Amino acid sequence: MIRNFLKVVDNVSKWSGLLTLWLVLAIMIITVMEVVARHLFGSPQIWAPETVAFLYGVQFMLAAAYTLWRRGHVSVDVIYSRWSEKTQAIVSIINYVLFFFPWWIVLFYVGSETAISAWQEGHVTVGAGLPIVAPMKTVLPITAVLIILQGLAEVARHAYFLSTGRKL
Repeated sequence: MIRNFLKVVDNVSKWSGLLTLWLVLAIMIITVMEVVARHLFGSPQIWAPETVAFLYGVQFMLAAAYTLWRRGHVSVDVIYSRWSEKTQAIVSIINYVLFFFPWWIVLFYVGSETAISAWQEGHVTVGAGLPIVAPMKTVLPITAVLIILQGLAEVARHAYFLSTGRKL
C-alpha cells in the first residue's frame, strides 16, 4: 500500500515538473516575440512582460513538488551528510512535521481563500497583460497540495527506513 502511494505521488510530482517545461517554452517564445516586435518593428507588446511574469510564477510554483521529489531543494548538506542515515531520517521527519507541513498548510489555506476571492470577484491586473488573474492565483493552493503530498511521501520513506532499516 505504501509503495502504491509513493508511486502515485512521485508520478504526480514528476508530471507536474515536466508540465513546467512547456511553460518555459511558452515564456521563451513570448520573450523572443516581444524582443523582435520591439526592436525590429518598433511595436512593443504591452501584454508580453506581464504574461511572462505570470507564466514564470506558475512555472516556479508547479516545479516545487518535482524539485522536492528530485531532492533539489536547498539543504545544509555539510552537517546533514555527516550524520548516520537513521539520524538523517529522524531529523528529516522532525523538520517536515515542525516546519514543512505547517508552512504549506498555511499557504494552502491562504492561497485557497485568495483564489476563491479572485474567481468570485473577477480580479484583474492593473496592466494590460492578462484580463483575469484567478487562474494564476489558483496555482498556489494546487502547488500546496502537490508539495504536501510529496512531503508525505518523503516522510513515509523515512519512517519506513526507521522501522525496517531498508529504503523504499
